Amino acid sequence: MKDVTLTSLDCPKLTSLDYSGHFLANMNLNTPMLNNIQLPLIYSGEYLNAFRLLATLPKFENLQLEIYSMVPSSLKITQPLKHLKELGLIFNRPFGTPRKLEFDLSSILTILQASPLLQKLSVMITSPEIIENQKVDRDVKAFSHDEVKDIELRGCVGNWYEVEFAMNVMKYANKLERIVLSPYWREDIDELLNWTSNPAWFQNGRQRIAETLQNEEVVGREKLVLI
Repeated sequence: MKDVTLTSLDCPKLTSLDYSGHFLANMNLNTPMLNNIQLPLIYSGEYLNAFRLLATLPKFENLQLEIYSMVPSSLKITQPLKHLKELGLIFNRPFGTPRKLEFDLSSILTILQASPLLQKLSVMITSPEIIENQKVDRDVKAFSHDEVKDIELRGCVGNWYEVEFAMNVMKYANKLERIVLSPYWREDIDELLNWTSNPAWFQNGRQRIAETLQNEEVVGREKLVLI
């Protein structure tokens, strides 16, 4: 195997791209029909450049990101992803990080704000950890989203930042029909993610979610689905 640096992609009829590698943002794309993209984000510095590039695609509606670095909480997306309708985010453990790791899910709200036509959002954490005695209220700037209807957060086990993310979404997503919270991974994403290896641990995570929500005043509680 050899590393290859791609400098351009000239495929006017290409509709779907599954990209594995770095430096996508430095590539010259001629793909006006590109609708569906899957790609990894390995370094934190790749976020803004990747979103800038994706914002230039006129038919771009579906995005799946595999994330290997923390999404900066200060992330600012200046060019809206104005055609994006479905977004999947898979959070993998960043390389060389400590075992216990808190994902700052509030940064996902920034992506939501920059995607005014987004209808479905799926978030999955592949290395869930229970972080004890953790509760940090973050100031989230008020916003309004009028399109997103369906949100899933999988791999959550009752940490405060997971519940906080759900509460903020329910507060600002005006047309939200349901938000699913579950410790269980979606099996269609990766066959190696098998929760049956430790069912008691995952069931405990579901119970923690229920207990944390019970202790909070939640706007739109009827939209919450625990599975």
